[in-house]
Amino acid sequence: MVHSRFTGGGTNIINVSITMRRRKAEGREPSYYYAVQDPITGRYSNSKKSVKGLAKKLGLRYDKINKRDAEHIVEEGKRKGLITIDAPIMETGATPLIPFIEKILAYDTSPWVAEESKRKGIAHSKKYVRKLETAFRIHAKPLIDSSKTLITFTKADAKALQDKMLDNHVSANNITAAINGIKTAYNYAMERGIVEANPVDQIKPFISKPKEKRILSRVEAKKVLEVLERHAVESPTRRAAYLGTKLAIYAGMREGEIRAFSLRQLSRVLDEKGMPTAFYKIDVDVSWDDEMKAVGPTKGRYKRTTVIHSSLANELIDFAEDTDRVESNLLFRSFIGEYTDIERPLVKNIFQDYFYEALREIGIDNETRKARGIDFHSLRHFYDSESKAVAQKMEIYVKEIREAIGHKSKSVDELIYTHDTPTRLVTIGVMSEHILDVE
Repeated sequence: MVHSRFTGGGTNIINVSITMRRRKAEGREPSYYYAVQDPITGRYSNSKKSVKGLAKKLGLRYDKINKRDAEHIVEEGKRKGLITIDAPIMETGATPLIPFIEKILAYDTSPWVAEESKRKGIAHSKKYVRKLETAFRIHAKPLIDSSKTLITFTKADAKALQDKMLDNHVSANNITAAINGIKTAYNYAMERGIVEANPVDQIKPFISKPKEKRILSRVEAKKVLEVLERHAVESPTRRAAYLGTKLAIYAGMREGEIRAFSLRQLSRVLDEKGMPTAFYKIDVDVSWDDEMKAVGPTKGRYKRTTVIHSSLANELIDFAEDTDRVESNLLFRSFIGEYTDIERPLVKNIFQDYFYEALREIGIDNETRKARGIDFHSLRHFYDSESKAVAQKMEIYVKEIREAIGHKSKSVDELIYTHDTPTRLVTIGVMSEHILDVE
């Protein structure tokens, strides 16, 4: 007996949906496709397969396939195992371990991602979730006994898995990502009451020694900006690349954060009396996600505040006015498709390519750049390194800071670490302003 129900969108046969697509060409027969239901989300897969192709695999021959034939073919495919429906895995701790983790880390259909998005108002980065999924699938899954369930996978198993990955020369970062993927799945299971404990909770991650970050010197960074500024008059795109590079150098912003930047993040820093200072703060709370093709959270979902001088802020505002981006969600919006409803930022390589071009112009060719490990992200490390160096020499700017914030006397350490927010912001601004000072 065929268990099915007919709807306007097609036919459903116990976890399988059959749809018909009419051919545009006159006289052509309609074609039928089927999609399998996800047992966790209840959604049917976006990847539809041909019923005619399934019939061929089954050795069935039809001159024409009608709706009843399509149902018969799908039922036969299920009976012979060519169409498999995952067993429901959200009910008990006896759920198979590997399928459960795979479902939780499948970004587009993950109930965990959906719930996090609803609860926190912003979804996890697809790049982050895929990193966990890839590490688990490639490095951990082959080493896990397929008979393990949520309740039979123990802390000892988790520790042994970590050791096996290490023996297989898997990098510390990938081991940690794989373990974090498992931990995420168990945390979700605990929230649902499927299990009572997380066996990987106490598994300590491996610490990988970070690669040495190579940066430009102050003289080189200053020359790069001079080159980019000279070329900025040639086109709006080059002007955007120049301003984006300044945000990386003076504000320590990542490329994705620059591409997602908008004027809403920019506001004047006020002193303790509510008077405007010479600085603007930037609330860095979003980043552009190329995989999502949308604005997403910053790295680690962590909001921070950085400060720039009003001269740079005015350059950004002028650029917005000159390119009709004052009301835009993206300051560095693509100049292609200006009149579309969907905003897209400049492509990633715009900032990188013009930065590399400027490096070549100041005498750092590609071979030298690669040997030194310099890329656009190095500018963020330049900011981090040089702002700390400026902080150590802040005594020469104490008078300037006091005047900017109205204080009679304070030591630099007090200004940076222990004082109120307006003072701290102005101090960061002064450090940023002097970051390219060359002695």
